[in-house]
Amino acid sequence: MKRRKRNIIITIAVGAVVFAAVVAYLEREDTTGIDTPAWWLERAVRELESSPEDGYYYIQVLRVYARAGDIKQAFAAVEKMTSAAQPSLVRQALNSVRSLLRDIGIGSLRITSRIIPSKPDCLSAIAIVQAEQGDIEGAKTTAEHLGTGQGDQDWAEGVLAQTYAAIAKAQARKGDFDGAMETAKRLRDDYSPPPTNARSELIATLHAMEGDAAAAQVTISAIELPSQWMLRDIAVILAKRGDEENYQTFIRLAEQAVVRIPQAKQENVLMIRSSGQAGAGDLSGASATIEKIVDANSRLALCTDRGWRCERMRNRKLSDMYYRLAADAAETAERTSEALSNLAHAYAGLGDTEAALAAAKEITEGSDLSNANCHIAIAFAQKGDFDRAKAYAKSVEHPPWTWWGRREIARQLAMAGQRLELLKWIKSLPTPYDRACAYVNAAEGIIEKNNEAKTSDGTAKEQETE
Repeated sequence: MKRRKRNIIITIAVGAVVFAAVVAYLEREDTTGIDTPAWWLERAVRELESSPEDGYYYIQVLRVYARAGDIKQAFAAVEKMTSAAQPSLVRQALNSVRSLLRDIGIGSLRITSRIIPSKPDCLSAIAIVQAEQGDIEGAKTTAEHLGTGQGDQDWAEGVLAQTYAAIAKAQARKGDFDGAMETAKRLRDDYSPPPTNARSELIATLHAMEGDAAAAQVTISAIELPSQWMLRDIAVILAKRGDEENYQTFIRLAEQAVVRIPQAKQENVLMIRSSGQAGAGDLSGASATIEKIVDANSRLALCTDRGWRCERMRNRKLSDMYYRLAADAAETAERTSEALSNLAHAYAGLGDTEAALAAAKEITEGSDLSNANCHIAIAFAQKGDFDRAKAYAKSVEHPPWTWWGRREIARQLAMAGQRLELLKWIKSLPTPYDRACAYVNAAEGIIEKNNEAKTSDGTAKEQETE
């Protein structure tokens, strides 16, 4: 008994010393500028420089430098990627560049062939952002250098195709349909051989954007296997133009394209129609279509997944719809560990933490419990209950759920203005990568809060549905 009491006293004493050391360290650290994104990004870079996880190191450095607006350093980080890097890693890194460049408003950057000539995909990322922000000439100038890169020719052609597609769509949005068609013709006719054809699909989309559904349909008729997502997108474009008849025509074409896919199920057909209805603003129709999926467990899983996608896109209206449909499906679903995990996730997404906790208690598989606890942690963070959020995030053992929970806690703490509490929590995280991710998301939270303050009417930017 005496030994146990002594051990407890020693443990408390050691804890007090560690706590005092952390407090002292925080007090010594210069917090000038702590309310700016750059302050947090600088610390993220320091952590990343000591991180042994090379793949994620590169991705996060790209995110950090791009968010900070230091484009040259972002390119320098990409240049460190060796030829041994996995293509999926490179694509993920470039997607990070693209999204973050868009966020910080880089729209007039001009690129010369001297910058990363061996990385056409990097130039593509910048050209696409320029196009989306309306800098068509800047995007074209950047795209001119795409052919100077080296590497796999098919991959290079794919990069070229997605770049010119983005430029052409941006031109169409500005009303320059003749210019858009000229840009579309820059895609090689033989880049996507039958049964697909990227050039023809782009031209069909441009026709739809101009309101010429007949020309779009003629173009598509020459494609052996048109993409169901392209057809869905054309349907949504036409619906937003008030062309109900052709909207229905293209939704049916999208369904037919799904049917032609090997091992396609009826639920896949219903989901493509539902996503088109949601994109067109017909939420009641989208809900009714999803409810036609007979298997309740499949409906639960599909709706939870779609809800999570929409939540990450900050489209609360759609995420709530999908999460509610998931909760409804759970009433008749078999209560497997996976189903209970999806149910807990859906309830957490709706902000009903008590119902989420009740569902999580029945989960038997570790990864399923990690999924549930991650989203419960996110829900508590969004409610401002950071102590419980951190506690549930700490219990998550399986990636990627470990990262998602911590990222949202950092973002919400930053948005709530609790910067010193956030700093203290980040320093307690176990690895440089964990801390770097949290620092980056703290910066993103500050940027998001600043953007909210700038938006006087409180309206959100229109977002895609899927």
